[in-house]
Amino acid sequence: MSDEIKQSIAETAKLVSDIRSEVAEIKGAGDVVSREKIERMEKALGEALATKAAVEARLAAVETAAARPLAMKGEAPDELRAAFKSYLRDPSETNRLAYEAKSVNGSTGSQGGVLVAPTFAADLNRIALDNAVVRSLAKVVAVSSPDYNEIIDQMDQGVGIVGEMDTRSETAAGTFAKVTPTHGEIYANAATSNHILKDALYDVEGNLLASIARKMGVYEDQLFVSGTGVGRPTGLLNGSTIGVVKTGVAGDFSSKAFDDLTNLKYAVKAEYAANGTFLLNSTVAAKLAKVTNLNGDYLWRQSVVAGEPDMILGRPVAISEAMPAIAASSKSILFGDFKRGYLITDIPTSVELVVDRVTQKGFTIFYVSKRVGGCVLDANALKALQFAV
Repeated sequence: MSDEIKQSIAETAKLVSDIRSEVAEIKGAGDVVSREKIERMEKALGEALATKAAVEARLAAVETAAARPLAMKGEAPDELRAAFKSYLRDPSETNRLAYEAKSVNGSTGSQGGVLVAPTFAADLNRIALDNAVVRSLAKVVAVSSPDYNEIIDQMDQGVGIVGEMDTRSETAAGTFAKVTPTHGEIYANAATSNHILKDALYDVEGNLLASIARKMGVYEDQLFVSGTGVGRPTGLLNGSTIGVVKTGVAGDFSSKAFDDLTNLKYAVKAEYAANGTFLLNSTVAAKLAKVTNLNGDYLWRQSVVAGEPDMILGRPVAISEAMPAIAASSKSILFGDFKRGYLITDIPTSVELVVDRVTQKGFTIFYVSKRVGGCVLDANALKALQFAV
């Protein structure tokens, strides 16, 4: 566990505390200067909370990876990694064949690319996880094709109770629902100078992974939140699948924001709420961080332990910039058990790499694509706070 990450979390926590203290000092002032100062602090507070959440997610990922056995960390044989790096530096036919001979995956020769080794696909998802907040919360399943269905128990089986010698009547049979995620191919490009590729010390694989995985992670979060389901995942906020709790005010909290969040939390059944998480963006977080109850206690509980998330009403908070800002009729806050509420499907064997040294003279363009799916799994597990009458 990195001391630098711990220090970063501690510094951010102190910044949030300082901003809150300053807000409290000027609270109630009605002059223009004070209002402008509060607006600047609100922006700084939102940025600080988002930074803290990102650093904590990174720390959690580091600790999880460190706890895995070596065989689970996606370590590839040295000769396979060496062959792969040689192909990245020089995508000649000789290097492609040498890589394929050592890889369990084959070629997509007609497109001029290769299906990457499982280790590259695993590393791609691992790095993307830092930027894909929904992926870290949801149920993620590796599948072999887009023709995947999840069967959901509707929990409506009949039950009864009798005495020891009483006759047992037949109870009603339970029903099941089929959930089918929609899929799409997500892709990204990264360009590198051919001169850099000739430098033996340049980590071509690591830099390629970092650049493309970040792009994919951010875009994945957008798809998992608002994807239309047409040639892409079906997002959490798509349609009316998830129930809503309304604030009673278009584009804002009610006069008692504390009550709005309380209503949202308890709109989710206890079996789901017990593992519930609040999902929102940093601007909404900045507003909630200043909300207090009648006794002046803050709704937002700042974490004082490295790696532990901030809390609202006793449940953790996750910040994703893919969630919408507060506006009329927006569903800007989600709460519930995302592992039971949202399904993400990965097709590890679909990760493809094309190396292009022709399109842009003097540069090598790496094109990476993969298929991913998603849909609401159990709508009862989640509720949205809608800023509407």
